[in-house]
Amino acid sequence: MPRFDVYPMKPRTMTLELEASPPITDPSAEDIRAGIDSIHNEDNTFAILSLDEMTYIQARGSPMGGFTLEYQEGTLDRRYRTVAKTVSKGAALEAFLSYRHQDGQWQNIVDWERDDCSEDDASTSGKGCLSLIALTAGMIGVLWWLGSVVV
Repeated sequence: MPRFDVYPMKPRTMTLELEASPPITDPSAEDIRAGIDSIHNEDNTFAILSLDEMTYIQARGSPMGGFTLEYQEGTLDRRYRTVAKTVSKGAALEAFLSYRHQDGQWQNIVDWERDDCSEDDASTSGKGCLSLIALTAGMIGVLWWLGSVVV
């Protein structure tokens, strides 16, 4: 019988996704730092560091207003968000860097609670409830603009 413990597992490759730029495969600490620094409330509103489509950590917000973090571990039943409405840029960066190293410390940097978004909500928005909120706000803005153009 083969001994699998002799051959260490290769770390899984992560991807850093930012709204305003192409995805970065196997991002460095500097890539993550620059990604968190680039989040604001205009054209780059989120950063997602993912192992796969269903396993990720996500930040939204701005350096001045604070960030909201979410993470998901493989299934919609294992999706969480920060208990605090916002966390500092430093806490968000520290969580992302720890998540990149897969050392587990990111889970202790902030307090987490289960995210109770429904499965339908998540499937329409990509990743997380925060995405759904942003998508809804964007659609309301477009409808308002169309209403003002037509009138």
